[in-house]
Amino acid sequence: MNKDQSISRWNERRTAAIFNRYFDEQDNICAKHAGENEELDILIFRGDQVIGMGEVKSDVDPAVASAREAQAKHDAYVIDLPPNTGEWGVTLRYGANMKALGERLGAVISLASELGFTFVSPEQLWRDEHADLLKKIQQLAIANFWRQESSSYNRAIVIHEPWGGLVPDVCPDLQDWVHGVLSSFASKQSLEILSSSLDLEQRHFVICIDSKSPVEIQLYARHHALKYPSQKLELPAWVTDLWVVLPRAFQPGDIAWRYSSSGNWGLFASDGFLEF
Repeated sequence: MNKDQSISRWNERRTAAIFNRYFDEQDNICAKHAGENEELDILIFRGDQVIGMGEVKSDVDPAVASAREAQAKHDAYVIDLPPNTGEWGVTLRYGANMKALGERLGAVISLASELGFTFVSPEQLWRDEHADLLKKIQQLAIANFWRQESSSYNRAIVIHEPWGGLVPDVCPDLQDWVHGVLSSFASKQSLEILSSSLDLEQRHFVICIDSKSPVEIQLYARHHALKYPSQKLELPAWVTDLWVVLPRAFQPGDIAWRYSSSGNWGLFASDGFLEF
């Protein structure tokens, strides 16, 4: 079992524990981790009868994931530039394609130099004659770049924007995020099984926030775990319950937000206690 599979199994067991706390007051209902041989992750029983299923997804924002992987490989990534280009510092946003950057950065810097720039950020490029440069740096996910005037090297020193930001006071919009997780889910077969099981009473879809989720959602979940969302969501008809399992941050157990088909949010913990 590789690292990703191990994390997936751990998230499935965390979810089963939260489900069983949720089902604790319901007559003879329990959730079980389905195991490696099952097509879905969670099975829900009333006695010996399966009345529901659940699929657990570890949310991975592709932009955050690619940036983290690139940053892990290169604390400072050096790209050679053509003669007489000079030395430049480059800051990247999440989602930058390092291969494309290596192939195209020299031409972007040359274009910036022709336009008379020694420091470039998207906010500066509002004139019509800057449109081509703006498009190129957006395609490469460049936050800004600048010339190191005192250097004799022809190279670019590339770094990534630091992770983090202000902790939101209000939960970020979740509709597009949830839709993106559903539509990008790699295991299409599992979703097809869940969506075609309309004869079951319960069809749960679970998203586990982790270190590769969108930064603003991570920050809110870590610092405002008890302040669950109030936003109404549009979900596929086959989802009876949406769960968002929060990262373990300042609480000893696992906490999840539940959104029901009736449009209401709730808060549940695997150990039953919600006092920090």
